Amino acid sequence: MVLDFSSGQRYDFAILRTPAEAVWSWSEEKMFMQMLGQETVQPNQVLVYHEQVNPQLPAGTFTIVGKIVAQDQTLMASAVIVVQ
Repeated sequence: MVLDFSSGQRYDFAILRTPAEAVWSWSEEKMFMQMLGQETVQPNQVLVYHEQVNPQLPAGTFTIVGKIVAQDQTLMASAVIVVQ
């Protein structure tokens, strides 16, 4: 699989209260180089991106979403968390 990118950004993480309401986004205050890029993913290869974050969240149920921001691709994973 070949992933085409429109900037230096390769991934993003967000915390959602609802599908339409993001309460935090990793990329929100970041700037990325404006350059085309490409990555090739081989069969059985795994892409792993790590970030350590500490957003202040109120009590409630949230969905954490991680996604690859390649053009014309929808590659994402999510997990539900409960903050008490």
